[in-house]
Amino acid sequence: MAADETASFRKSIRHTRLQSVVLDLVRPDDILERDQGKRLKEIKKDATARLFRHAHAHRARTYKAKDPGRKRT
Repeated sequence: MAADETASFRKSIRHTRLQSVVLDLVRPDDILERDQGKRLKEIKKDATARLFRHAHAHRARTYKAKDPGRKRT
């Protein structure tokens, strides 16, 4: 979603201005760090932060994904 777009309850994707962003899920540095013994958990944590920063730098808004296993009430 575009960073300056306003989100609202029940607003359809049709009525939301989106911002395309190309993100690098795995970088060569990640592979190198894993080969050097860095824990996968730490690499994933760093990659998640990097993805959010990169999306924000491209004027995109990010949201925490909902847990698919969580039941609605």
